[in-house]
Amino acid sequence: RFVLVSELIGRSDANVVMLTATPHRGKPEDYIERLKLVDPSLKASPKELDDERFYRLCMGSIVFRRTKPDVNDIYEKTRIFTDCKFRAKVVRTSEEEELFHRELIEFLRAKLLQYYNMVGEEPKALPLLMTLIAKRASSSPRAAMITLDRIIQKRAEHLKLLETRGKGTIMAELDKDADLIADAVLGYSFEDVGLYEDETEEAADADEILDRFAERCSVILNEEDVKTLKKLHELAKTIKGDKDSRLSSLVNVVSNHLKKGDKVVVFTEFRDTAEYVFEELKRRLPEVADRMALITSKEIVPPATTGRPAKRYDVEDVKRWLKRGDVQVLISTDVASEGLNLQAANVVVHYEPTWSPVKIVQRIGRVWRLGQE
Repeated sequence: RFVLVSELIGRSDANVVMLTATPHRGKPEDYIERLKLVDPSLKASPKELDDERFYRLCMGSIVFRRTKPDVNDIYEKTRIFTDCKFRAKVVRTSEEEELFHRELIEFLRAKLLQYYNMVGEEPKALPLLMTLIAKRASSSPRAAMITLDRIIQKRAEHLKLLETRGKGTIMAELDKDADLIADAVLGYSFEDVGLYEDETEEAADADEILDRFAERCSVILNEEDVKTLKKLHELAKTIKGDKDSRLSSLVNVVSNHLKKGDKVVVFTEFRDTAEYVFEELKRRLPEVADRMALITSKEIVPPATTGRPAKRYDVEDVKRWLKRGDVQVLISTDVASEGLNLQAANVVVHYEPTWSPVKIVQRIGRVWRLGQE
């Protein structure tokens, strides 16, 4: 797409580039390369131009933004877009959660310090492994358990591979993959990672990318580490029902909004967490269980009220369900945070704190748009 736009903008009769949604996705180099398409006189590298003064000079000269307040107050002089109220909810953790996260953080910190002191340079694969374990654990106990289980179960298989292919080769491959997925883990997007794309559609899924990387990184861990991971796996198992404080809080939040007649979209980063939340909400809110739907990279699960035979549903179906009232609660991964109009809903819940503000903007933008009342 970038090459195509480069060729089009190179013509003498083309002098405007219009970008929808969020042109700045959190990566300065991507944004600056787009600016270079508009202004060919920008010859410096993205690293040199990634500076507050440069961005200030761009605004109103080569970059023009129409914000929602601009549309309301200046261009249309009428209330085209409603207000957006943003609330953070802090939930007290259960004793089981306290113990699990305390043990987890102690393990991650000790392992990183041990590796850093031993190697004496900035490592790649191991810190990323520690980060993704923390990220999965901060999403849901199910996501944590699946990742820890994959590491434990697949370690023997990858140790054999280490013996046959050599430590240097395996470590070099892990570091290369770590470079590829680091930005995605830190909260940007998994769509450009490009790992395992020669295999199955499922392999491009965020959960699968991270779990495969984690199980391959198991060769970095020693026997004592594996014992600790098994202990953490058992602790994660204890966080269920009322012990999962965030899930209990979500049940209350969703229940209160449904009583007001609201339509709720719950976003989470991982498919494992989305499936977990979907199952638990249906179980704990039986009165609206048949008006819940699920969107992940793997599938779209329709509400029971559709009364239609099973088929492969798409985003157009989801929009119709919301508009008609077939769906009152939609649980979704970020697969629906770009390009899907959900303005028939009016409440967005971020199930876990995102690591990038870009994701918050993209998610809210699905609902906070034209036609949102």
